[in-house]
Formats: sequence, C-alpha cells, structure tokens
Amino acid sequence: MPRDTIRASEKSLSDVFCDKYLFRIPPYQRPYAWTTEQTGELLDDLLTALGDDDPIDQSPYFLGSIVLIKGLERPEADVVDGQQRLTTLTLFFAVLRDLAGDEKTSHEIDAFIRQEGSQFRNLSDKFRLMLRDRDADFFEASMQTLDATRSLPSTDGLPDSQANLVTNASLLLSRLQELSAGDRNRLMTYVIQRCFLVVVEASDATAAFRIFAVMNDRGLNLSPTDILKAETIGALPVSDRPLYTDKWETIEEELGRERFTNLFGHIRMISRRQKLRGTLEAEFRQFVQPTSNPSRFIDEILEPLADAYLEVVNQDFKSAQFAERINSSLGRLARLDNFDWEAPAIAFMARRRQDPGSIAAFINDLERLAYGLFILRANINERINRYARLLTALGDGVDLQAPRSPLQLTRGEQYRIGQMLDGRIYEMTRVRLPLLLRLDE
Repeated sequence: MPRDTIRASEKSLSDVFCDKYLFRIPPYQRPYAWTTEQTGELLDDLLTALGDDDPIDQSPYFLGSIVLIKGLERPEADVVDGQQRLTTLTLFFAVLRDLAGDEKTSHEIDAFIRQEGSQFRNLSDKFRLMLRDRDADFFEASMQTLDATRSLPSTDGLPDSQANLVTNASLLLSRLQELSAGDRNRLMTYVIQRCFLVVVEASDATAAFRIFAVMNDRGLNLSPTDILKAETIGALPVSDRPLYTDKWETIEEELGRERFTNLFGHIRMISRRQKLRGTLEAEFRQFVQPTSNPSRFIDEILEPLADAYLEVVNQDFKSAQFAERINSSLGRLARLDNFDWEAPAIAFMARRRQDPGSIAAFINDLERLAYGLFILRANINERINRYARLLTALGDGVDLQAPRSPLQLTRGEQYRIGQMLDGRIYEMTRVRLPLLLRLDE
C-alpha cells in the first residue's frame, strides 16, 4: 500500500494552469468571497511589479500558497486552500482572453483556462478549475467560456459568491481594457512566467486539512469560521460531507459572512460563559468541540441557534401568540450600543421555541436588564459577566423570574438607575436617543 505523501514546491503559473492539474473546489469549501477590494489590490500589485521593461527581466511576484489533495499520477486536485486566488486568476485570464485583438492570442490565453482534448495524449476538453456545484455552471457559462466576459450578467438576485464573480470580472474588464494590447500581452507574459505559487500537495485528506489549519492559524486571511468549517466538515465521513456542507453553506448564505461569524461568537459564549480570552477558533475547538461529533454540532447546535439568531437580528419571531410583543422588544434591544444581550436571547429562544409565552416573558425581562445596564453605563466586562451568569442559570434550570436571578435587576441597581434617570444622562449623546425613544413608548 503506498505511503501518504506531502510535497511542496514553488511553481510559476505556467506550471500551475497546465495539464498537470485539474482543480476542483470541494463542496465543503466556503463560497467565493473576494470582492473588488482584493481583486483591485492584486491587479495594482501586478501592474506595479510589471513596470515598463521586459517582463522576463522583472523581479518575481509571490502569490502565496495553495494546499491540494492530489495523488501522484492523476491531475485531479481538490483545493483545500487557495480557491480565492485560483478563481480570481482564472477571471483575469478570461478577461485578457476576451480582450485579445486576434484569434491566436485569444487561443493561447484560453489554454490556461481550458484543457484541450487530445486523442493521442488521452485528454478530454475540460476547464482547469471547477468551482463548487452551486457555482460551477454559472462560472463556466459566464466567465470560462470563450467571449463570455464580453456580456456579463446582472448581479440582481444572484447569491453573494456569483455576484462577487461578476463584479470582479467587471472590474478587471474595465481596468484591463484601458491598457494597450501590447501592455496586456506584457502583463500576461509577466503573470505566467514571473508570478509564483507554493503548491503543497498531500495525498491524504487528513494531512491536507492539518496543513490548512496550521497555515491559517498563522495569519493567512481567512475568517475563523472558514478554518472551523474545514476542520468540522473534514472530520465527517466522506459520504456525509456533501449533505452537511450544504447545510453549513445554506446557513452562511442566509446570515451573510459577518453575521455568520458573529453567530459563532455567540455559540462560543453560550458554551464558555466567559469573555473571549484567546482566539475564537481556539476557544471554539476547546469548549464547543465541533469535530468530536460534527453531525450533532451542525444538526443540534448550529442549525437551531442560527434559526434563533435570524429571528433576533431580523425581529422576526413567528407564532400565533406573543410574536408582536417579542419582536417589539427585540427591536428596542437592537437600538442599544452593544449586542452582548444576543447570546442569552438566542440560547433561550432556541431552547424554548415551543413556548412563546415563556419567550415573551424572558425577552421582556432581558430588555429591562439590558436597558438597566445601558443606563448604568456598565462596561463590557460587567455586561459579559452578567450575561455569563444568566447563561449559567439558564443551563442549570434556575427560576429566572426569582428576585435573585441574574435576569432580574437588584434593588440596588433599580435605585441607581432611578438616580441616573434623574441626573444628566440625557446629555450623553450615545445614550439619549435609545433612552428617549424607550421612554416615549
């Protein structure tokens, strides 16, 4: 039985976008997320590095690393890390191809996008990069196919990943068509011959995920949820990965990337019940432990808490009774200058979903507590400690309506709130608008 191997080598892009590799973005990967900011920065860097001289004489440009799962003898390679760069470079090639002024140049550039079939070399016509199933057909039809970038689709109604593809292609098209045909050819020559990637190839998926996690813990530009996704989905049996990848990405698309990361912060808080002391991914691994039972984490923790979080941030709780009362309180809570109250709200709503009366009572008291701390100008440590005690009480089944419950304001707090309301608090810019709106209601 062959031993698992790990190989790393520096390669020019001419040795990356070639018949040695057919890149596939596995379904468990995050969606394409680069915006015009990252794409514009890359193009600016390449144009600066190109300069005005012969591109072959210019200093090389390092594009970073990619991590692949790939066997020794076959070109098929699953991309564990590097999707954003490989996809954006393919967009770059597609735009340069479609701007080419002659058929020969267009055909030469297309060879970096598409493998041409050959009966003698046992090759079939294939695109060198295949995106996730959700985006593959769109990418092929709208960008990879010859002349496709000449008439890009509208972004209206597209998911974020496909909208990013369109806006990045549009940016490249507008910027590159400002160059002369000669300068575009010089740029293509420079990118193909003088731009390099470190290609890390692992024959074993476990080793590839380990390399990915280590590299990104050391500062590459990925969100904590991207790292946790690779670890969690990678811990599932191969047969289960497509189903749970779809569940994960559906939640991520519904929330958006920023809110999705915020949700993971709330899940960590619900489990840890303390202020974050390390990195989000490190504490998530330690206290939530999603890889110990990844299917249970996604089914029983991530999905129900995501549903509750959407109801909280959209003030969209639905029920035959108490819905208007609950959503009104959530709307008033959203006016505050912090969101520390969200974790206990999410935890309670997910746990007591079938009891809207209890949710209404809890959110009402949570609103009073949050506004009380807001008026007292409690600092972040005081707020987090209070909500941590509330989460502990919720987990322990304590009567939250009892006077000594952390959900209830103490007599001392009530007295101090009264003093603050009688004082000069209305001169505080950050406080007066939510407070006056609440008093008016």
